[in-house]
Amino acid sequence: MEKTRNTNLERYGVEYPMQNEEVKEKSKDTNLERYGVEYASQNPEVMEKTRNTNLERYGVEYPTQNEEVKEKTKDTNLERYGVEYPIQNPEIFKKQKESAFAFKKYTFPSGRVTQYQGFEHFCFSDLMEEGIIEDDISNETGIIGIDKDIPEIWYLFEGKM
Repeated sequence: MEKTRNTNLERYGVEYPMQNEEVKEKSKDTNLERYGVEYASQNPEVMEKTRNTNLERYGVEYPTQNEEVKEKTKDTNLERYGVEYPIQNPEIFKKQKESAFAFKKYTFPSGRVTQYQGFEHFCFSDLMEEGIIEDDISNETGIIGIDKDIPEIWYLFEGKM
């Protein structure tokens, strides 16, 4: 294994051939030429064979439809992340939030900057127009100890969140 990695590093500058853009392109071109699709998983014959294998092994077309697979996945996630679904882990949620969506930046009058992705900026402005102090406004997750990490806007009003 180590020898293969070293050879790939010498020849292609990467540990695995599919990390090389030229190899990826050649693979796509070959698949297009031979099968009319860029990736094997797009080939109708491969898709049908996969479905049949899943029906044979799990009794369903897709493994994630099988209750045993679902339970095993939950158990693995509990073991690795302490939650049933990775997105429930605050660190993973934050990383996903930062990398998966196009974010915009909102700058408060004081210069404090927060990220948002939808129409939160209207809410920030409206809250301040209503007299809410900007330091009492946040769209960060988990700020008041509630075990719920979904994007929300919180503000302090009459001493309460």
